[in-house]
Amino acid sequence: MLLVLFSMVFFQLSLSCPSNMLSGLSDDPCYQLVTTPAPFLMAEYNCAQMGGHLASVGNAFLNTYLNQNVQQKFLNYDSYWLGGSSNVFVSGNWVWTDGENFTYSNWAAGQPNQNNGSYGIAANLQSGKWYSVSTTASKPFICEVPSTMTNHKCPMGWIYSSFTDRCYKFANDHFVGVNYFNYTNGKATCQNYSSSADLASIRDFNENTIVSAYALNLIFSSQEIECSETLGMDCCILIGLYYDGNQFQWTDGTPFSFTNWGEGQPDTSLGQINGIVQVGSDVSYHNIGQTALGCGNALCEMASIPDN
Repeated sequence: MLLVLFSMVFFQLSLSCPSNMLSGLSDDPCYQLVTTPAPFLMAEYNCAQMGGHLASVGNAFLNTYLNQNVQQKFLNYDSYWLGGSSNVFVSGNWVWTDGENFTYSNWAAGQPNQNNGSYGIAANLQSGKWYSVSTTASKPFICEVPSTMTNHKCPMGWIYSSFTDRCYKFANDHFVGVNYFNYTNGKATCQNYSSSADLASIRDFNENTIVSAYALNLIFSSQEIECSETLGMDCCILIGLYYDGNQFQWTDGTPFSFTNWGEGQPDTSLGQINGIVQVGSDVSYHNIGQTALGCGNALCEMASIPDN
């Protein structure tokens, strides 16, 4: 009976995918199998560059279908990234980076097995069973990309995210001509790029994953250093989180409802502080004093412009 059902489903494969992509089980989406291993956030960033995300899996049919189709492509690896992620510092809940509800799972026995930190779903190449693996591990991955792309415009030099429907731009102090970024000159830099831009705000865990992926990849591509918690200015990215001495707020007016603070953060004894993304063993929020050295990098954000 199961084989019959598979035959019925596979007969409806999408015919609208490019020849270099794997067709989905219906009209949408298409799948790109990427053999170059990457950490979870870098893999998500690469998928976003294609207009998609790491693949979400909502049922056993799709899990089996994808696993069967990666056997030869990922032959030299024991597992590959899917788009599920979790951070036990936030809630420990599992979510898909494309925003789909996490209603199906295929965990191996004893999984998920999490300590403190960020984890992604790695599917075993042979069994298709899922394992929780640190997002710092490098693995091949599956991207899901819409078969028909919605046209949106971002200004030249900006990156479009289909999940947030927003544009992002990375600013580096060496190119902008400031000593470091803080709330004042970071916001001004973004608005110099576009009057409708601001420092990036983050609304939920999924958006945090997307923004962290962009920030992590952009900072690594801009300098040949290995970031750790101790490298400070060169390895942090200013975002639009600000503490005025009484409350935290986003510079663009977004309601302050989601956080991803690093261990021991925030330290409000510093008075007025800026929120930053610290790039190291984990990607999380930290804060810096208004008068302390800031960040060598900033992440700007603006709404996309529909291409009518």
